Amino acid sequence: MQHIKNSIIISIWIHAVCYYSYFIRTIIDFGHIPSYKNPDPTNLYPIHRSIVFISANISIVAILALIVFFIFTNKNKIFTKRDTLFIVLGIFVFLFALVLDPSNEWFAD
Repeated sequence: MQHIKNSIIISIWIHAVCYYSYFIRTIIDFGHIPSYKNPDPTNLYPIHRSIVFISANISIVAILALIVFFIFTNKNKIFTKRDTLFIVLGIFVFLFALVLDPSNEWFAD
């Protein structure tokens, strides 16, 4: 049970790590914060971009798995306060990266 819980927590965070590493990699290579079509993200790092898209799918599946895990387990005995904090922050960062982050406009270009 512990391995499943840890895998779910890591999977929620994986998209944020991949997405922001792509963004920081672009800033380092070009020397400025990217904006719409400057540079075009589809032409930059095709493998890294694919990993970002795959990691988004993994995070969505992890959030759904977490919901199922909450329904079918006794959450008081499995999830500590630290685990709950990582889960809530991970979901918040994932949603922020997908919806509210201004750099997402550049990436979704």
